[in-house]
Amino acid sequence: MATRELTGPRLSQCAVCPRAAALQAKGVPGAEPSRRMRNLWTRGNLFSYLGLLTLRERYDEDDIEREREVPWAVNGINGVGHADFYIRSERRIIEFKSSTAPDDVAERAITQAKLYLLFDEEAESAGVHIVNPSDLEFEQMIPVVLTDPDRQQLTSLLESVAEAVNGGPLPPCSQGSPSACRNSGCLWSEHAWDGWEAPEPTTLEPNDLVLGLIRRWHAM
Repeated sequence: MATRELTGPRLSQCAVCPRAAALQAKGVPGAEPSRRMRNLWTRGNLFSYLGLLTLRERYDEDDIEREREVPWAVNGINGVGHADFYIRSERRIIEFKSSTAPDDVAERAITQAKLYLLFDEEAESAGVHIVNPSDLEFEQMIPVVLTDPDRQQLTSLLESVAEAVNGGPLPPCSQGSPSACRNSGCLWSEHAWDGWEAPEPTTLEPNDLVLGLIRRWHAM
C-alpha cells in the first residue's frame, strides 16, 4: 500500500462530514477506532488493490498513478488530498469504494471525486467504482461531472471548514443529531456536539374527543 502524507483537513473527510474534518484539522483527538472500523479500513485497502488489478487489465502500468496528490487551499488553509487512481492518458480520476450497500456510499464518493476535480489542474473527468464485498460484483462505473453549481457548493463547504479551523463556528454535522453521529461510528462524535442542549419536549394538550373515545373503549 502506498505511503502518503496527510496535511490539512482531508478532502475525503470533508465529503463525509465537514464538522469531523474541521475537528480533525484543529487537532481535536478522535476516539480509538473500534476493531470493526479497523477491519473496514483494511477491507478498503484490499479492494483498492483489487481495483488496481482491474485497471491493469485495461491500461499500461505507467498510465496508472496511485494515490495521486491533489494540493488544495481555501482561505489560508492548505491541504493535500489523495485520489485513489489517475489515468494519465485520459486525465481521469477514479475512486474505488467497497460496500455491501453501494447506494449508501455513492453520494459521498461522488462528492469526494468532485472535490479532487475542483483542485486537480490536469484532471478533466472522474468516475466512481463500487464493489460489493459479499459477491465481488462491481457496480457500473458512475461518471462524475463537476458543474458550476457544484463548484459553488463545494467551495462553500470548504470555506465553512476553513472558518472553523481558523477559530470560527463548526460547520454542520452530516448526521444531524448526536445519537446519529455516535451510531455512524464517527471518531469525533464525543466532541462534535459539545454544548448542544436537547430541545424541550413537546407537550401535548389533552383532546376531549380523544379522551372520550378512550373512556368509551375502556367501558366496553
